[in-house]
Amino acid sequence: MQNRVAKSFPLILISVSLFSSQKIKAQSDQPKSMIISSGWQLQDVAKVPQSGEKISNPSYNPESWYAATVPGTVLTSLVNDKVYPDPTYGENNRPEIIPESLSHTSYL
Repeated sequence: MQNRVAKSFPLILISVSLFSSQKIKAQSDQPKSMIISSGWQLQDVAKVPQSGEKISNPSYNPESWYAATVPGTVLTSLVNDKVYPDPTYGENNRPEIIPESLSHTSYL
């Protein structure tokens, strides 16, 4: 019995070693995680004269764009950027304070 265990021990070690190396390889093959909930910006499309191709380029440097709240809406972002007051407070939801046209404007 002892001889049988001694003979199978190297086989067990090889199996464990192969399993461990496969696990390490599988972990290293996975892409690195990215945080996609921060670093976003937005701007009224009418204020951006550049083409989609240019603004999609990683070297594009947006100027005067607003920090976007993600997840959130355009209004959420503009309230957080102090462009508009909080619409849930008092009468801040009135059209002369937060214009109706905001809901018809495209943003990038």
